[in-house]
Amino acid sequence: MQVVDLPGFRSFADNADASALQKAIADLNESFMEDKNNIMICIEQAGDAANMEVLGRCKRFDPLHRRTILVRNKLDKYYGDLHSSNINQWMEGMGDIPPEVLKKTYTMSLPHWDTSQGQSCPGDFGKMLRERAAADLTQMREKNVSAKFEKMVGFDHFSQFMEREIET
Repeated sequence: MQVVDLPGFRSFADNADASALQKAIADLNESFMEDKNNIMICIEQAGDAANMEVLGRCKRFDPLHRRTILVRNKLDKYYGDLHSSNINQWMEGMGDIPPEVLKKTYTMSLPHWDTSQGQSCPGDFGKMLRERAAADLTQMREKNVSAKFEKMVGFDHFSQFMEREIET
């Protein structure tokens, strides 16, 4: 197995150089996306599922969503918009995430720190991942997330899912 971290698509370009870079990135990414042997881990920022541009691109290459896994990242930045009245509907994508994708959707926060002063990782990254996963799950439980969605929250659940996928 190989993992290839591709650059993010660029939605805006205001000059010829930026347009050329935008096209080069799209061409590179799409060359990987069209290969039916590749699994696509689509990483979108947690928020309104109707605005998931990359998931829409994945659908062009995987219309039945057999190769698409969705990761809704930066959950911690979205906590304030989630309440007991909307948490379960949000986990279901508010009707905007296809059922085939929902089965393979994980939401999480990843460790982050100020890098403006060149600071490297301030601690054990694995421990930081586990702490973020625990914090996400605590927040979601406080908002009364349904137990059926708990297995979709946190990097640890995503990691376990990927291990099972690789084994099969």
